[in-house]
Amino acid sequence: MAKGGSLEERWFLDNIKCKLGEGKQTKFWIHPWAGTTPLRFTFPRFFHLCENKDVNVSDLGRWENGRWIWELKWRRELFDWERGGGATNSLLSVISDVCPSAGTDDQWIWCGAKDGSFSTKTAYMAIKASRNAIALAVINEKELAMVWDTPAIHKARVNAWRIMRNRMPTYNNLGKRSVPLTTEEMTCNACFHSPESANHIFLSCPKSERVWDEVQRWMGITSARPRLIASHFVTFIHMGRGKRIEKLLKAIWMCTNWILWKRRNESRFEGRPWTINSVISEIKARIWSWNYEFCIVEKGLSFSSWSSNDLLLKLM
Repeated sequence: MAKGGSLEERWFLDNIKCKLGEGKQTKFWIHPWAGTTPLRFTFPRFFHLCENKDVNVSDLGRWENGRWIWELKWRRELFDWERGGGATNSLLSVISDVCPSAGTDDQWIWCGAKDGSFSTKTAYMAIKASRNAIALAVINEKELAMVWDTPAIHKARVNAWRIMRNRMPTYNNLGKRSVPLTTEEMTCNACFHSPESANHIFLSCPKSERVWDEVQRWMGITSARPRLIASHFVTFIHMGRGKRIEKLLKAIWMCTNWILWKRRNESRFEGRPWTINSVISEIKARIWSWNYEFCIVEKGLSFSSWSSNDLLLKLM
């Protein structure tokens, strides 16, 4: 059961996982048995070097004194840097956490529900989450490199990188990792309506949309907002002219998403609700501070002038 097809077609496959038994019906490289992603995607170089890409888990090891010993097979001898490198250790670490179980059959489990049982309600939630995941799929290395070039504190840059790679511990992502969650837990705690995904938290939640409205009013720019995170990043940073304005807009985009994530955590784990005004005030103060720390644009403006609307006009 390989994961294939378009993202919209994969809503079902992305929400099932293999519970490994003896490993006789589970493909080592193709099926998602060691985590939620097939090993061929996690370790593409080793997939290229493997002896048999269609091999079952049970054929790549043996039992010895009641203990499973992995015996991976390659088309050629691995080079020293391949055998002793971090990637090899990472592969072994991943598969060592999930060993075959003698005398039991492999099973497929529905991850959309706590008890592993499929229902129309959990299927609907999975379809909505899959559509949100599509909005995170369009990204390239150039855009990721731009994240690390942004004049911002390290925490905010790491946060942005994780957002663009869909690595945030949202409840949608935790559900895909088989963390037991209720429907209520998987719902956004800002709007209490949609499944909590990265795309929803940072773009499409009604409260997030209002935050971006206020950010654009502060900048003095008007533009339609793309529904894809990577596209939103590229569109937003090119709303002004010149390299220094682009640097400023990158920092603002990063700061806004970082603060939205902090507010989400405070609300969910500490029960502290947040307002649009409080988020906008913190964004303005943070960017003011970053401007002095990283010399993004000129420092001659007073904070009062800096924090009032149409900032880009004042910087031209």
